[in-house]
Amino acid sequence: MPDFKALQYQFASAIRNPTQSHNLDIENRRLKIYQGLIFNTIQGFIDSAFPVLKRIYSSNDWLRIKQQFVANHQAQAPLFCQIAEEFVAYIKNEYEISESDPIFLAELAHYEWLELDISLRPIEASERLIDDINTQSLYLSKSAEVVSYPFAVHQISPDNQPKIVDSEPTFLVVYRNWKKQVQFLKVNAVTAYLLDLIAKEVANDFASLTELLQQALPQTNALILQQGLAQSLTELAEFGIVINKDNR
Repeated sequence: MPDFKALQYQFASAIRNPTQSHNLDIENRRLKIYQGLIFNTIQGFIDSAFPVLKRIYSSNDWLRIKQQFVANHQAQAPLFCQIAEEFVAYIKNEYEISESDPIFLAELAHYEWLELDISLRPIEASERLIDDINTQSLYLSKSAEVVSYPFAVHQISPDNQPKIVDSEPTFLVVYRNWKKQVQFLKVNAVTAYLLDLIAKEVANDFASLTELLQQALPQTNALILQQGLAQSLTELAEFGIVINKDNR
């Protein structure tokens, strides 16, 4: 009798890659049922997680990428809800880009996954709306992420596909607002820097943030900078991006 563990590996390999020959003592009809069940399940998660990419590709090319993912990628996460994250890792680290692939494939895949990831992040009961920007401690919500891309990924569609890298990076905040809706906010480099300071807990109050921004922007009038900072933080707090924590 063959080693059971080796038999399991052979069976899994046959399911992952239907085109590969095998020596399993199993009826092809039965094997095809397993192959279809596994692939269709994974395919469903990928299609729902990457709707824009799906629309950009032809049906055959999109199917090919998914088949290669199932056949070749060794997933590290065991949960179905993490299939999209594994797909992003595959595109970034293993997939061989061809001329038929868009130049923004990896970036758009990451952006679409991030929207899903934000929606699934657990709600932090300690997060509170900021009442006073000037006196309360400021934190980046666990349901918010600041990212930058060499393309305006939030604008990509079948009718709007960049062919070259943009001259300036696009900074986005993907977040879940107080109504539990996933949104994005396009920000400039200064706001991205501000949120990075808050996220890394380098500065978590208005005074410290003002001081660091003045050092980074010495050419800016101090009063104008303070007013702009207060306005930005107020808006970010209203969106649920910058929060206060209930430490009781």
